[in-house]
Amino acid sequence: MKKMIILFLIIYLSSFSFAYMWENVGPSDLQVNNFNTVFYNILVEILCSSDGILINEEGNWVEYPYSGLPAWKAIGLDPNNILVLLGDGSWSDGIYKFNLSTHQFDITEWIPFPNFMLYCTTNNTYYAGGLYGMWESTDGMNWSEIVYFSLKDCVAMAYFENHFVVSADNEIYYSHDSGATWNLVQPGSPLISDLAFHANGTLYGIFPGPSNSSGLWSSNDFGESWNVEFYSNFMSSVELDAENNIFVGWELPGTDGFASWDPINLEFEFFNDGLPNFNINKITYNPYIESLNIVCCTDSGAYMLTDYVGVGIEDKEVVVSNYKLGNYPNPFNPTGADHSPGTTICFTAEKAEDVENAEITIYNIKGQKVKTLRISNTEHRTSNYESVTWDGTDENNHPISSGVYLYQLKVDGKQIDTKRCLLLK
Repeated sequence: MKKMIILFLIIYLSSFSFAYMWENVGPSDLQVNNFNTVFYNILVEILCSSDGILINEEGNWVEYPYSGLPAWKAIGLDPNNILVLLGDGSWSDGIYKFNLSTHQFDITEWIPFPNFMLYCTTNNTYYAGGLYGMWESTDGMNWSEIVYFSLKDCVAMAYFENHFVVSADNEIYYSHDSGATWNLVQPGSPLISDLAFHANGTLYGIFPGPSNSSGLWSSNDFGESWNVEFYSNFMSSVELDAENNIFVGWELPGTDGFASWDPINLEFEFFNDGLPNFNINKITYNPYIESLNIVCCTDSGAYMLTDYVGVGIEDKEVVVSNYKLGNYPNPFNPTGADHSPGTTICFTAEKAEDVENAEITIYNIKGQKVKTLRISNTEHRTSNYESVTWDGTDENNHPISSGVYLYQLKVDGKQIDTKRCLLLK
Protein backbone atom coordinates (compact mmCIF):
# COMPACT_ATOMS: atom_id res chain seq x y z
CA MET A 1 0.00 0.00 0.00
CA LYS A 2 1.44 3.31 -1.03
CA LYS A 3 2.15 5.74 1.75
CA MET A 4 0.90 9.28 1.42
CA ILE A 5 3.47 11.99 1.37
CA ILE A 6 2.99 14.05 4.50
CA LEU A 7 3.08 17.82 4.51
CA PHE A 8 5.56 19.53 6.79
CA LEU A 9 5.35 22.74 8.70
CA ILE A 10 8.39 24.81 7.70
CA ILE A 11 9.09 27.78 9.92
CA TYR A 12 11.01 30.65 8.37
CA LEU A 13 12.39 33.17 10.84
CA SER A 14 12.70 36.76 9.73
CA SER A 15 16.06 37.72 8.23
CA PHE A 16 15.75 41.00 10.07
CA SER A 17 15.93 39.16 13.40
CA PHE A 18 18.64 36.58 12.66
CA ALA A 19 21.46 36.16 10.18
CA TYR A 20 23.89 33.38 9.33
CA MET A 21 26.74 32.99 6.88
CA TRP A 22 28.38 30.07 5.08
CA GLU A 23 32.19 30.01 4.93
CA ASN A 24 34.36 28.14 2.44
CA VAL A 25 36.33 25.14 3.64
CA GLY A 26 38.96 24.83 0.95
CA PRO A 27 38.59 25.55 -2.80
CA SER A 28 35.14 26.00 -4.30
CA ASP A 29 35.97 24.56 -7.72
CA LEU A 30 35.95 20.87 -6.87
CA GLN A 31 33.51 18.12 -5.95
CA VAL A 32 33.88 17.34 -2.24
CA ASN A 33 32.78 13.90 -1.07
CA ASN A 34 33.70 14.32 2.59
CA PHE A 35 35.40 16.59 5.14
CA ASN A 36 37.40 14.86 7.87
CA THR A 37 39.64 15.91 10.74
CA VAL A 38 42.46 14.18 12.63
CA PHE A 39 44.22 15.43 15.75
CA TYR A 40 47.47 13.98 17.03
CA ASN A 41 50.23 16.51 17.61
CA ILE A 42 48.50 18.99 15.28
CA LEU A 43 45.05 19.40 13.75
CA VAL A 44 44.85 17.97 10.22
CA GLU A 45 41.87 19.00 8.08
CA ILE A 46 41.22 16.84 5.02
CA LEU A 47 38.91 17.24 2.04
CA CYS A 48 38.04 14.05 0.16
CA SER A 49 37.48 15.05 -3.45
CA SER A 50 36.73 13.44 -6.80
CA ASP A 51 40.49 13.36 -7.45
CA GLY A 52 42.17 12.35 -4.19
CA ILE A 53 42.59 14.38 -1.00
CA LEU A 54 43.42 17.97 -0.08
CA ILE A 55 45.12 18.83 3.22
CA ASN A 56 45.09 22.20 4.94
CA GLU A 57 48.76 23.03 5.43
CA GLU A 58 49.08 26.27 7.39
CA GLY A 59 46.11 27.82 5.62
CA ASN A 60 46.91 26.49 2.15
CA TRP A 61 44.96 23.58 0.75
CA VAL A 62 47.42 21.24 -1.00
CA GLU A 63 46.07 18.55 -3.32
CA TYR A 64 47.39 14.98 -3.24
CA PRO A 65 45.85 12.90 -6.05
CA TYR A 66 46.38 9.19 -6.57
CA SER A 67 45.80 7.60 -10.00
CA GLY A 68 42.75 9.79 -10.54
CA LEU A 69 40.80 7.93 -7.85
CA PRO A 70 38.10 9.70 -5.83
CA ALA A 71 38.48 9.76 -2.03
CA TRP A 72 35.55 8.97 0.26
CA LYS A 73 36.87 9.03 3.83
CA ALA A 74 40.05 9.82 5.77
CA ILE A 75 40.68 8.78 9.38
CA GLY A 76 43.67 8.77 11.70
CA LEU A 77 46.16 5.92 11.92
CA ASP A 78 49.07 7.37 13.96
CA PRO A 79 50.75 10.79 14.38
CA ASN A 80 52.47 10.42 10.99
CA ASN A 81 49.86 8.67 8.87
CA ILE A 82 46.19 8.68 7.94
CA LEU A 83 44.05 6.05 6.22
CA VAL A 84 42.26 7.10 3.02
CA LEU A 85 39.45 5.22 1.29
CA LEU A 86 39.92 5.52 -2.49
CA GLY A 87 38.16 4.03 -5.49
CA ASP A 88 35.37 3.99 -8.03
CA GLY A 89 35.51 0.53 -9.54
CA SER A 90 39.11 0.31 -10.74
CA TRP A 91 41.75 -2.31 -9.98
CA SER A 92 43.32 0.16 -7.55
CA ASP A 93 40.32 0.56 -5.22
CA GLY A 94 40.99 0.17 -1.52
CA ILE A 95 42.35 1.53 1.75
CA TYR A 96 45.62 3.45 1.54
CA LYS A 97 48.03 4.67 4.17
CA PHE A 98 49.04 8.26 3.46
CA ASN A 99 52.19 9.60 5.11
CA LEU A 100 51.76 13.22 6.19
CA SER A 101 55.49 13.93 5.79
CA THR A 102 56.46 12.09 2.59
CA HIS A 103 52.97 12.40 1.03
CA GLN A 104 53.28 8.79 -0.13
CA PHE A 105 50.26 6.51 -0.68
CA ASP A 106 50.68 2.81 0.19
CA ILE A 107 47.95 0.22 -0.19
CA THR A 108 46.86 -1.66 2.95
CA GLU A 109 43.81 -3.52 1.58
CA TRP A 110 42.15 -3.91 -1.83
CA ILE A 111 38.40 -3.20 -1.65
CA PRO A 112 36.50 -2.93 -4.97
CA PHE A 113 33.83 -0.22 -5.13
CA PRO A 114 34.38 0.99 -1.53
CA ASN A 115 31.48 2.61 0.34
CA PHE A 116 32.55 3.43 3.91
CA MET A 117 35.35 3.31 6.46
CA LEU A 118 35.21 4.10 10.19
CA TYR A 119 37.08 3.62 13.45
CA CYS A 120 35.07 2.15 16.32
CA THR A 121 36.15 3.27 19.80
CA THR A 122 34.09 0.54 21.46
CA ASN A 123 36.58 -2.15 20.47
CA ASN A 124 39.36 -0.01 18.91
CA THR A 125 38.77 -1.56 15.49
CA TYR A 126 38.71 -0.17 11.96
CA TYR A 127 35.88 -1.22 9.63
CA ALA A 128 35.41 -0.78 5.88
CA GLY A 129 32.69 -1.90 3.49
CA GLY A 130 32.25 -2.18 -0.24
CA LEU A 131 30.36 -3.88 -3.00
CA TYR A 132 31.62 -7.36 -2.11
CA GLY A 133 31.76 -7.38 1.66
CA MET A 134 33.11 -5.87 4.87
CA TRP A 135 36.57 -5.94 6.45
CA GLU A 136 38.02 -5.22 9.90
CA SER A 137 41.43 -4.37 11.33
CA THR A 138 42.81 -3.66 14.80
CA ASP A 139 45.89 -1.81 13.51
CA GLY A 140 44.72 -0.30 10.21
CA MET A 141 47.37 -2.23 8.29
CA ASN A 142 46.30 -5.87 8.47
CA TRP A 143 42.71 -6.45 7.38
CA SER A 144 40.50 -9.54 7.44
CA GLU A 145 37.17 -10.14 5.76
CA ILE A 146 34.08 -10.50 7.98
CA VAL A 147 32.71 -13.77 6.63
CA TYR A 148 29.11 -12.97 7.59
CA PHE A 149 29.07 -10.11 5.05
CA SER A 150 30.94 -11.92 2.28
CA LEU A 151 29.68 -10.84 -1.17
CA LYS A 152 27.13 -8.46 0.38
CA ASP A 153 27.05 -4.85 -0.82
CA CYS A 154 27.89 -3.09 2.46
CA VAL A 155 26.76 0.53 2.13
CA ALA A 156 26.91 2.11 5.60
CA MET A 157 27.73 1.36 9.24
CA ALA A 158 27.18 3.07 12.60
CA TYR A 159 27.70 2.09 16.22
CA PHE A 160 26.54 3.09 19.69
CA GLU A 161 28.52 1.51 22.52
CA ASN A 162 28.31 -2.25 21.77
CA HIS A 163 25.41 -1.88 19.30
CA PHE A 164 26.55 -2.13 15.65
CA VAL A 165 24.29 -1.54 12.62
CA VAL A 166 25.17 -2.24 8.98
CA SER A 167 23.17 -1.51 5.85
CA ALA A 168 23.93 -4.17 3.22
CA ASP A 169 22.13 -5.66 0.20
CA ASN A 170 19.11 -3.40 0.83
CA GLU A 171 18.71 -4.91 4.31
CA ILE A 172 19.62 -3.86 7.85
CA TYR A 173 21.82 -6.04 10.05
CA TYR A 174 22.36 -5.40 13.75
CA SER A 175 24.58 -6.70 16.53
CA HIS A 176 24.29 -6.10 20.27
CA ASP A 177 27.66 -7.67 21.12
CA SER A 178 30.13 -5.51 19.17
CA GLY A 179 29.87 -7.62 16.02
CA ALA A 180 30.39 -11.05 17.57
CA THR A 181 26.98 -12.13 16.26
CA TRP A 182 24.70 -10.52 13.67
CA ASN A 183 20.95 -10.49 13.06
CA LEU A 184 18.84 -9.53 10.05
CA VAL A 185 15.93 -7.16 10.60
CA GLN A 186 12.71 -9.06 10.01
CA PRO A 187 10.41 -8.84 8.14
CA GLY A 188 12.41 -6.59 5.86
CA SER A 189 13.81 -3.14 6.51
CA PRO A 190 14.21 0.23 4.80
CA LEU A 191 16.91 0.70 2.18
CA ILE A 192 19.44 2.88 4.02
CA SER A 193 22.40 4.72 2.50
CA ASP A 194 23.60 6.84 5.46
CA LEU A 195 23.46 6.29 9.23
CA ALA A 196 24.01 8.47 12.30
CA PHE A 197 23.43 7.85 16.02
CA HIS A 198 22.04 10.43 18.45
CA ALA A 199 23.61 10.55 21.93
CA ASN A 200 20.37 9.11 23.37
CA GLY A 201 20.77 5.97 21.23
CA THR A 202 18.26 6.87 18.51
CA LEU A 203 19.57 5.86 15.09
CA TYR A 204 18.73 7.92 12.00
CA GLY A 205 19.02 6.67 8.42
CA ILE A 206 18.50 8.04 4.90
CA PHE A 207 16.30 6.14 2.44
CA PRO A 208 17.59 7.59 -0.86
CA GLY A 209 16.13 7.95 -4.32
CA PRO A 210 12.63 8.68 -5.59
CA SER A 211 10.17 6.24 -4.07
CA ASN A 212 7.16 6.13 -1.78
CA SER A 213 9.52 5.14 1.06
CA SER A 214 12.27 7.72 0.49
CA GLY A 215 13.05 10.04 3.39
CA LEU A 216 14.45 10.05 6.91
CA TRP A 217 13.91 6.96 9.08
CA SER A 218 14.75 6.25 12.72
CA SER A 219 15.20 3.33 15.09
CA ASN A 220 14.85 3.42 18.88
CA ASP A 221 16.11 -0.13 19.46
CA PHE A 222 19.53 0.00 17.79
CA GLY A 223 18.37 -1.05 14.34
CA GLU A 224 15.91 -3.83 15.15
CA SER A 225 12.80 -1.89 14.05
CA TRP A 226 12.31 1.30 12.05
CA ASN A 227 9.84 4.17 11.77
CA VAL A 228 9.64 6.97 9.24
CA GLU A 229 10.43 10.49 10.44
CA PHE A 230 9.29 12.08 7.18
CA TYR A 231 9.03 11.21 3.48
CA SER A 232 11.06 13.09 0.89
CA ASN A 233 12.74 12.16 -2.39
CA PHE A 234 16.43 12.37 -3.29
CA MET A 235 17.85 12.66 0.21
CA SER A 236 21.59 12.08 0.58
CA SER A 237 22.93 12.53 4.11
CA VAL A 238 22.12 12.80 7.81
CA GLU A 239 24.46 14.01 10.55
CA LEU A 240 24.34 15.30 14.11
CA ASP A 241 26.55 18.11 15.36
CA ALA A 242 28.41 18.16 18.70
CA GLU A 243 25.20 19.05 20.55
CA ASN A 244 23.11 16.43 18.73
CA ASN A 245 21.16 18.79 16.47
CA ILE A 246 19.97 16.76 13.47
CA PHE A 247 20.81 17.91 9.93
CA VAL A 248 19.73 16.45 6.60
CA GLY A 249 20.67 17.09 2.98
CA TRP A 250 19.37 16.39 -0.51
CA GLU A 251 21.39 15.27 -3.52
CA LEU A 252 19.96 17.06 -6.56
CA PRO A 253 20.23 20.76 -7.48
CA GLY A 254 16.84 22.37 -7.36
CA THR A 255 15.60 20.10 -4.56
CA ASP A 256 15.49 20.99 -0.89
CA GLY A 257 19.19 21.59 -0.14
CA PHE A 258 20.14 21.59 3.57
CA ALA A 259 18.05 21.77 6.74
CA SER A 260 17.87 20.94 10.43
CA TRP A 261 15.15 18.59 11.63
CA ASP A 262 13.28 18.82 14.92
CA PRO A 263 11.85 15.34 15.68
CA ILE A 264 9.81 16.63 18.63
CA ASN A 265 7.88 19.39 16.85
CA LEU A 266 8.23 17.77 13.38
CA GLU A 267 9.67 20.96 11.92
CA PHE A 268 12.37 21.81 9.39
CA GLU A 269 14.58 24.89 9.41
CA PHE A 270 16.36 25.45 6.09
CA PHE A 271 19.77 27.09 5.80
CA ASN A 272 19.98 27.47 2.03
CA ASP A 273 20.60 31.23 1.84
CA GLY A 274 24.22 31.74 0.85
CA LEU A 275 24.92 28.05 0.21
CA PRO A 276 26.29 28.02 -3.37
CA ASN A 277 25.35 24.43 -4.22
CA PHE A 278 22.32 22.41 -3.11
CA ASN A 279 23.76 19.05 -4.24
CA ILE A 280 24.76 17.77 -0.80
CA ASN A 281 27.14 14.81 -0.96
CA LYS A 282 27.89 14.53 2.75
CA ILE A 283 27.21 16.37 6.01
CA THR A 284 29.87 16.37 8.71
CA TYR A 285 31.47 18.73 11.24
CA ASN A 286 34.79 19.65 12.86
CA PRO A 287 34.86 18.41 16.49
CA TYR A 288 38.19 20.09 17.25
CA ILE A 289 37.19 23.75 17.08
CA GLU A 290 35.50 25.71 19.84
CA SER A 291 32.51 26.86 17.81
CA LEU A 292 29.50 24.64 17.24
CA ASN A 293 29.59 23.91 13.51
CA ILE A 294 28.26 21.82 10.63
CA VAL A 295 29.86 21.28 7.21
CA CYS A 296 28.13 20.64 3.87
CA CYS A 297 30.17 18.84 1.21
CA THR A 298 28.82 19.71 -2.24
CA ASP A 299 29.64 19.43 -5.94
CA SER A 300 31.30 22.85 -5.78
CA GLY A 301 33.25 22.82 -2.52
CA ALA A 302 32.68 22.39 1.20
CA TYR A 303 31.02 25.03 3.38
CA MET A 304 30.88 25.49 7.15
CA LEU A 305 28.11 27.07 9.20
CA THR A 306 28.93 28.15 12.77
CA ASP A 307 26.29 30.72 13.77
CA TYR A 308 23.08 28.76 13.36
CA VAL A 309 22.13 28.42 17.05
CA GLY A 310 19.29 30.85 17.69
CA VAL A 311 18.32 30.96 14.01
CA GLY A 312 16.32 27.77 13.62
CA ILE A 313 17.72 25.65 16.42
CA GLU A 314 16.87 26.48 19.98
CA ASP A 315 19.86 27.23 22.18
CA LYS A 316 19.41 24.76 25.02
CA GLU A 317 21.99 26.39 27.31
CA VAL A 318 20.83 28.53 30.19
CA VAL A 319 22.40 31.92 29.58
CA VAL A 320 23.64 33.36 32.86
CA SER A 321 26.00 36.29 32.31
CA ASN A 322 27.54 36.24 35.80
CA TYR A 323 28.97 32.72 35.47
CA LYS A 324 32.39 31.99 33.98
CA LEU A 325 33.69 28.54 33.06
CA GLY A 326 37.05 27.38 31.70
CA ASN A 327 39.88 24.86 32.02
CA TYR A 328 43.67 24.85 31.94
CA PRO A 329 45.81 23.53 30.43
CA ASN A 330 43.93 22.84 27.21
CA PRO A 331 44.92 20.57 25.46
CA PHE A 332 46.09 18.46 28.42
CA ASN A 333 47.69 15.13 29.26
CA PRO A 334 46.16 12.70 31.77
CA THR A 335 49.33 13.22 33.83
CA GLY A 336 51.50 16.13 32.77
CA ALA A 337 55.29 16.31 32.68
CA ASP A 338 55.17 17.92 36.13
CA HIS A 339 52.94 15.07 37.35
CA SER A 340 49.95 17.40 37.48
CA PRO A 341 46.63 15.49 37.56
CA GLY A 342 45.34 16.42 34.10
CA THR A 343 43.36 19.61 33.68
CA THR A 344 41.84 22.09 36.14
CA ILE A 345 38.21 23.07 35.47
CA CYS A 346 37.33 26.32 37.19
CA PHE A 347 34.22 28.45 37.40
CA THR A 348 32.90 31.59 39.03
CA ALA A 349 29.32 31.48 40.32
CA GLU A 350 26.90 34.31 40.96
CA LYS A 351 26.99 33.78 44.72
CA ALA A 352 29.18 31.80 47.09
CA GLU A 353 26.29 29.58 48.15
CA ASP A 354 25.71 28.54 44.52
CA VAL A 355 29.03 26.71 44.56
CA GLU A 356 27.66 24.16 47.04
CA ASN A 357 24.94 23.21 44.53
CA ALA A 358 27.21 22.96 41.49
CA GLU A 359 28.68 19.99 39.65
CA ILE A 360 30.78 19.42 36.55
CA THR A 361 29.86 16.59 34.17
CA ILE A 362 32.22 15.28 31.48
CA TYR A 363 30.79 14.00 28.18
CA ASN A 364 32.41 12.49 25.11
CA ILE A 365 31.85 14.05 21.69
CA LYS A 366 28.79 11.80 21.12
CA GLY A 367 27.15 13.23 24.22
CA GLN A 368 27.61 10.14 26.40
CA LYS A 369 28.41 10.83 30.05
CA VAL A 370 31.97 9.98 31.08
CA LYS A 371 32.26 11.27 34.65
CA THR A 372 30.71 13.65 37.18
CA LEU A 373 32.99 15.87 39.29
CA ARG A 374 31.25 17.07 42.42
CA ILE A 375 32.17 20.11 44.48
CA SER A 376 33.30 19.41 48.03
CA ASN A 377 31.21 21.05 50.74
CA THR A 378 33.00 23.76 52.70
CA GLU A 379 31.49 25.30 55.81
CA HIS A 380 31.11 29.08 55.80
CA ARG A 381 32.15 29.40 52.17
CA THR A 382 32.77 33.05 51.22
CA SER A 383 34.22 32.75 47.70
CA ASN A 384 32.16 32.28 44.57
CA TYR A 385 35.19 30.80 42.75
CA GLU A 386 35.85 27.04 42.67
CA SER A 387 37.94 24.55 40.73
CA VAL A 388 38.08 20.77 40.31
CA THR A 389 40.56 18.56 38.51
CA TRP A 390 39.94 15.88 35.92
CA ASP A 391 42.64 13.26 35.38
CA GLY A 392 41.28 11.83 32.12
CA THR A 393 39.44 8.87 33.66
CA ASP A 394 35.83 7.70 33.68
CA GLU A 395 33.47 7.01 36.60
CA ASN A 396 35.36 3.77 37.31
CA ASN A 397 38.69 5.64 37.24
CA HIS A 398 39.70 3.86 34.05
CA PRO A 399 41.80 5.92 31.58
CA ILE A 400 39.90 7.02 28.48
CA SER A 401 41.14 7.58 24.93
CA SER A 402 42.47 10.79 23.42
CA GLY A 403 39.94 13.14 21.88
CA VAL A 404 37.60 16.07 22.36
CA TYR A 405 35.43 16.06 25.51
CA LEU A 406 32.72 18.41 26.75
CA TYR A 407 32.50 19.61 30.35
CA GLN A 408 29.22 21.05 31.56
CA LEU A 409 28.48 23.21 34.60
CA LYS A 410 25.16 22.68 36.36
CA VAL A 411 23.81 24.56 39.37
CA ASP A 412 20.74 23.23 41.16
CA GLY A 413 20.33 20.81 38.26
CA LYS A 414 20.15 23.60 35.66
CA GLN A 415 22.62 23.68 32.76
CA ILE A 416 24.68 26.86 32.91
CA ASP A 417 27.43 26.46 30.33
CA THR A 418 29.31 23.87 28.28
CA LYS A 419 32.92 24.09 27.08
CA ARG A 420 35.30 21.78 25.23
CA CYS A 421 38.69 20.37 26.12
CA LEU A 422 41.18 18.18 24.29
CA LEU A 423 42.76 15.14 25.94
CA LEU A 424 46.07 14.05 24.41
CA LYS A 425 48.23 11.03 25.23
